[in-house]
Amino acid sequence: QALLDKYRRLDLGQQRISLLLRQLNASLVMRGLVTSKARVSRIDVPANILEVELVPGVIEAYLNDGKPVGHGL
Repeated sequence: QALLDKYRRLDLGQQRISLLLRQLNASLVMRGLVTSKARVSRIDVPANILEVELVPGVIEAYLNDGKPVGHGL
């Protein structure tokens, strides 16, 4: 929330939006959510709305030399 609050009153151009996404993605990685990602889902310039979606990551399988590792992961 604190990260988003820094951007609430700023004019957001392409560079600031890119910086915001990089910071959000870094924050996800720091929390161990390495396969999750933040992305822009909607921009409404006249209404001053930037909607950011957090997409949860999923690990479908663990492989070692092309063979599944573990069971039920």
